[in-house]
Amino acid sequence: MHIRLLLIFLALPLIAYPQEKQFRFQGQGPTQIVETSSKAIQLQERKVWLFEEEGIGFSNDFRGARLNNAVPTNGSTFQLTIEAENYPVNPSPWYAFKVWSSTDKQVTLSFNYPQGRHRYFPVVSMDGKSWANLDSARFIAKSDTTIAFYNYRLLPKEASMVLDLTAGDTVWVAGQEMWTSKEVYAWMDSVGEVYKLKPKTIGKTTLGRDLKMMRVSKGKDKKVVAVISRQHPPEVTGFFAMKAFIERILKDDSLSNAFRKRYDVLNVPLMNPDGVDEGHWRHNAGGVDLNRDWEAQNQPEVKLVADYFKTYMKKRKGTMVFFMDFHSTWDDIYYTIDPGMPTNTPGLTTNWLAGIEASIPGYYVNHRPSKVDNGVVSRNFFYRTFNTDGLVFEFGDNTSREFLKLKGTVAAEVLMRLLLEEES
Repeated sequence: MHIRLLLIFLALPLIAYPQEKQFRFQGQGPTQIVETSSKAIQLQERKVWLFEEEGIGFSNDFRGARLNNAVPTNGSTFQLTIEAENYPVNPSPWYAFKVWSSTDKQVTLSFNYPQGRHRYFPVVSMDGKSWANLDSARFIAKSDTTIAFYNYRLLPKEASMVLDLTAGDTVWVAGQEMWTSKEVYAWMDSVGEVYKLKPKTIGKTTLGRDLKMMRVSKGKDKKVVAVISRQHPPEVTGFFAMKAFIERILKDDSLSNAFRKRYDVLNVPLMNPDGVDEGHWRHNAGGVDLNRDWEAQNQPEVKLVADYFKTYMKKRKGTMVFFMDFHSTWDDIYYTIDPGMPTNTPGLTTNWLAGIEASIPGYYVNHRPSKVDNGVVSRNFFYRTFNTDGLVFEFGDNTSREFLKLKGTVAAEVLMRLLLEEES
C-alpha cells in the first residue's frame, strides 16, 4: 500500500546533532510542589466508528490508543477529536488510532484538540509493530516559525493530514512508535532469556496491571546504579535511549563484564503501565503526574518503586552511586544536580557529561544543573534518600532513532569506565 501524507504541522528536525549552542533548548523552570492525591480521569470509550456512506472506519479499541471521537465533515474529510485523561495537564497530546477504507480512497484527517495543540509528528504502520516517519517537508502550518517546538503556545491548535488508503488495508497512526506494556515486558522477557535475568513484579498499578523491574547485575562491591523510564506515557524516545543504555551494559565484552561483576544495576523500564496502555497524555490512572509525587507518594506506582529501592538498599547494605530517569521533551537536555551539592560520587556527573561530549563528534551536551530544594521529582527523591548523584535524562521528541541508540550506548560506556576507574 502507498501512503501519501500532507501534514499541516511543523517541520521538525529528525537529526539531533550537532546542536548549536546559541539555539539550544533552555529547559523547564523550577519544579513546583503540587497536590498529588488521586483525581478523576476521563476513560475514553473503546469503540469502532464505521461510516458506511463514506466507506471509512476508525478504531481506538487497542492497547495504547487515544481517539475520543471521529466525525465526517464531507465524503472524504474527517474530524478527529483528541482529549486528555483529565485537565490541567502537560501539553503532551498523545494520539493513536487505526483507519481503513472499503475502497481505494484519499481521505483528509483533521485533528481537533478542544484543550490542546498538535505536538507529536505522526508515524504510520501497517501492523502496529514497524513504524515509519512521515515526510516533514510536506506540510502547511499556520505557525510561521521553525522553532515552535520549543514553545507550546506557538504550536498549531489543529493539524490535518491526507492519506491515500488502499481497500482492505488498515493503517495505524500515532504520535510516536507504540511501546505499550505488552512490548516493554516482552523486551524484558527476551533480555531475561538471553542473559539469564528474571524480571520481577513488585506490585500492582491503580488498574491492576503488573509493575515490573529487572536486576541487570549484582556486583561484589554492593554499589548500585538505578535506572527508571516512562513516568509519562508518550515519552517513547527516552525509553529507546534507556533500552540502548541497558543493552550496552548487558553486552558480552570486557568492559561490561567487568562492570557487572562489581556493580548492581536495577531497572524499572515502565513506571506508568496504566497511563501508557490507556493512551494518556501525561498522568497515571489516578490522574496524577507521577514525577510530581515522589515526596508525597500518594500514587501506588511511585510508592512501590520508592519502597522497593529503600528495602533493597537496606538489605544489600550498599551504596547508590548513580540515578537516571529517562524522559522526552522538546529537545535533548540533561537536568543534573548542582555539582556543589555533596554526593556519594563527587564529580561523577561532570566527568560523565564531558566524556559523552568527547565521545560524539560535533555533539554539544546541553545540561541544566539545579539544587535539590524538595523531593517532588524522582531525581530529588533519590538524592535525598540515598545521597546519590543523578539526573533526569531528556531526549527530543524528534531526535533520530539512530542517535537515541548512539547516545544511550555512549552514556553507558562512559559511565562504566568512570566507575571502574574510580575503583581501580
